[in-house]
Amino acid sequence: MMSLPLIFLLIGCCFAAEKSASYNVDPSETSVSGISSGGYFATQVQVAFSALIIGAGIVAGGSYNCGGQMSYTSSKHKVYMISGTSDSTVGVSVMTQLYKYYSTDGQFIPDSNVVFKKDLKSGHTFPADFDSAGNNGCGSGLLMGWDGFLIP
Repeated sequence: MMSLPLIFLLIGCCFAAEKSASYNVDPSETSVSGISSGGYFATQVQVAFSALIIGAGIVAGGSYNCGGQMSYTSSKHKVYMISGTSDSTVGVSVMTQLYKYYSTDGQFIPDSNVVFKKDLKSGHTFPADFDSAGNNGCGSGLLMGWDGFLIP
């Protein structure tokens, strides 16, 4: 039986697809990203809608008893994963399990399409490549690398 939240998600997707045409969005270039619980959700969405999504960016997330089958098209997906060495909320071991889910255990996605950054000196946050607020040069940083990986 389909759960009520999933029904609302699907209804929202219908409205989003209609609206996205006015923003010059290419549905074939859609990826999903999230941090923490959003990272778990991004994993779920990528699995459940693997035929429609080209990849995922997951920061401090993990797998969640994924209730869908990966499509054969998922072998073309790109996945970028980030885990901080000081993250006590979602540790590196959880993200390592997700890495194994994608590439080692299930062989869903070729290893060459999965990037796993697990040596970043950060906590449970979205890491950046600068020391403090205000000293980041515009147009540089880890986020730019992430975007270039998912959509060249």
